[in-house]
Amino acid sequence: MRMHIGTTTLAILFAYKFPALFFGGFFLGETVIIPAAFLAGQNILSLSEVFWLTFLGTVSADVLWFLVGPFLWKVAHRFETISTKSEAVLKRLDELYANQPFRALLVSKFVFGTRFLTVIYLSFERVSALRFLVMNFLSTLLWLTTIAALGWLAYHQSFADYFGREICVSFYRPPRHCSQARADLVSEKNHAREAAALNTRRK
Repeated sequence: MRMHIGTTTLAILFAYKFPALFFGGFFLGETVIIPAAFLAGQNILSLSEVFWLTFLGTVSADVLWFLVGPFLWKVAHRFETISTKSEAVLKRLDELYANQPFRALLVSKFVFGTRFLTVIYLSFERVSALRFLVMNFLSTLLWLTTIAALGWLAYHQSFADYFGREICVSFYRPPRHCSQARADLVSEKNHAREAAALNTRRK
């Protein structure tokens, strides 16, 4: 039986919590942070834990790429196709963000797929390690605050009410505060079935 990736992510977050938050922030970024903040909106996870664990994961990943990026870049450049494309990307980054490293780092966090290359771009002696740490700390705070807020607010919007109850009751051994959500959802489904059966009989 195939599971939707969103449901799988939520189930993993619910089951493993702390390691899932840290490594989710490290490897997947907003793909994990938004669902985690959504769960925080239901009080299934703590919003402060979601924020700081994913913050540590994200910052750790960026520092790692900053330190090992130049080495990986040299290895990758042994392949002509990669070398040609990557040089074009670096040239474009120079055109857009010359002498604006903080802006480059901040924008890359909001544009999916550009963070890795931007961190490597900054590692080529454009900024010192200490300056990168400070810029990365600040830009990650801004980015993560925005992303986490979007996920948390999503649950509190009217369009998410039904979806939230579905998620709440889909986990194995849901928390106690899900009891009413489960009852409401079952009641809604029963009403829907009754209405459908009544329409069928009328026809």
